[in-house]
Amino acid sequence: MSTSTLVTVHSVVPGARPFRRVEIQGYDAGPAFRQEDVLRLCRDRGFHDVNLDDPKTVTWIGGDRSTWS
Repeated sequence: MSTSTLVTVHSVVPGARPFRRVEIQGYDAGPAFRQEDVLRLCRDRGFHDVNLDDPKTVTWIGGDRSTWS
């Protein structure tokens, strides 16, 4: 597990369609191309009320929630 938070959003992976890799509880949850994808990945795993601004819940690596390229 990368951090002790529920969700870890990693640095942008550059390319034709930049994305950020998301981990939930230390497991790879998939790519996110925007904030809504992070929330969708959380909902898909049963976490319906994730606050992306709560540092106790989400760790943003390599930029904040507005960094997508």
